[in-house]
Amino acid sequence: MNSAYEGFYDILESYDHCWAMDNHCLLRTSSNAEDVRNQLYPCIGGHDSLMVCRFSSDWSGISDDAEKWVGERSK
Repeated sequence: MNSAYEGFYDILESYDHCWAMDNHCLLRTSSNAEDVRNQLYPCIGGHDSLMVCRFSSDWSGISDDAEKWVGERSK
């Protein structure tokens, strides 16, 4: 792991989370997207981008492990 991003990953891993694909992490939180983004944004570099959104029940195209993770938390 690049030490410059250690704080970023520490924050992500403080949530109930799952890596859905390379560089795509799903979080389970009661926080809204803006609050999560505001917490993570200071930890990324100037050439990086960050998108935070609410995951709905209509999705397709994530890894099998991530699909299982979402299914277990959707009950």
